[in-house]
Parts: sequence; structure tokens; C-alpha cells
Amino acid sequence: MIRQRITRGVAAVVSSAGLVVGFAGAAAAQTSSDGSINTTGSDSVNVIRTNNRNHMRVTNNNDLRLHNNNPQTARSGDVMSKDNTTVGTASSGAARNDSMLRARVSLDNSGALSNGNGGSSSDTNGSISLTGSDSVNRIVTNNTNTVHVTNNNDVQLTNSNWQTASSGDVMSKDNTTAGDTTSGAVSNTSNTEFDVTVTN
Repeated sequence: MIRQRITRGVAAVVSSAGLVVGFAGAAAAQTSSDGSINTTGSDSVNVIRTNNRNHMRVTNNNDLRLHNNNPQTARSGDVMSKDNTTVGTASSGAARNDSMLRARVSLDNSGALSNGNGGSSSDTNGSISLTGSDSVNRIVTNNTNTVHVTNNNDVQLTNSNWQTASSGDVMSKDNTTAGDTTSGAVSNTSNTEFDVTVTN
């Protein structure tokens, strides 16, 4: 008489996918097999098999676009001194443009794998005993781990800073006595700074 008893066969499948910035992952799968086979007849085939399959797919799509458009115009007024007996100091005001842009951007996708590494582990505590002559006895554990990570990073930075500054016209004409006649000072200032960090 042949007695054969297989107490447990285990198969585990875990899958997960993550999308866009942040993290996504599959927790590691852990299974255990405690199969026991004993007192089998001759020429019997006795197998305790554990199959673990773990699949993780992570897709991070980062689309970052920074646009800055800053047109500025500054113009000092005209100065005219004409047909005066005595003219003191005549001047127009100063014209100035100031512009400053600072952008710091950080993209971090490393958490996609840190919270689920896609690995699987297996504990096989099976036992085969008291088998007959010429029997085939096996305890088999198969672990399959598959990880697919896709990072698509599209970063575009555009800065358009158009500035114009013009000093006014100065005219001193037909005066008996004329003092200083000046137009205002003009200046343009622009500071732009981009700091982008992408971590996959």
C-alpha cells in the first residue's frame, strides 16, 4: 500500500505599479511551505514545491516646465531750456529696470523602490521521510523576481527678459545764461537663477 500526503503547496504573486512623481512599490512577498511527506511506497515520486513570483513595475513621468516672460521699459523724460534770460539747473529723473528670478526645483523618485524592492523570500521547511526503495524525493523552491523601472524626465526652462532703458533728449537754446541741463540716468539690472535637481 502506498500512502502519500502533501500538506501544503504555496504560490504567491504580488504586483504593483506606480505613476508620476512620488513613490509606488510592491511589498516583498514572503511565503512559507511546511509540507510533509512520509511513509510512501517503493518507486514513488515525492515532491514538495514552493513557487514565489514577484513582479513590480514603476513608471515615473515628470513633466516640468518653467516659463518666465518679463518685458520692461524705462525712459527718462526730455529736458528743454529755451529763450530764457537766466536758467538754473534743469534735469529729468532717473529711469531704472530691476528684475530678479530664482527657481529651485527638486524631483525625487527614489522612494519608488525604497518602499518596495520587489524582492521575495521563501521559507521551505518541508520534510520527506520513510519513503520506499527506488523512490524519488524532492523539496524544490523557486523564486522569481522581476523589477521594471521607467523614468521619463522632461524639464524645460524658458526665460525671456527683454529690457529697454532710454535717457531723454536735452536741449538748451537761445538762453542768455544757462546752468546745467541734464537728462536722467538709466540702467537695467537682471538676475536669473535656475537650480533643478532630478533624482531617480
